[in-house]
Amino acid sequence: MPRGKTSDITNKFKKMRKCKIIELLKSPEVDLTDDEMDIFLRRLYYYNDRVSDDVGKCPRCVTKIFMNVINKLRDYFNEKSE
Repeated sequence: MPRGKTSDITNKFKKMRKCKIIELLKSPEVDLTDDEMDIFLRRLYYYNDRVSDDVGKCPRCVTKIFMNVINKLRDYFNEKSE
């Protein structure tokens, strides 16, 4: 599976309840910071420019943080399925 595609993770999370998403993101296996969790949750539902305005970071930084979270989640789900 190519590492650049995010739709597999984002579609899975868009179907989940927010309480389940937050519970998963706070689990020690995923190991996210508060900043990463905030940007991921915002970026899940809004476009990059709006998220960068809300959090006060440049769009490139927001994308980098979002992709790091996507990769952590993808690794978590791959380990879980094995």
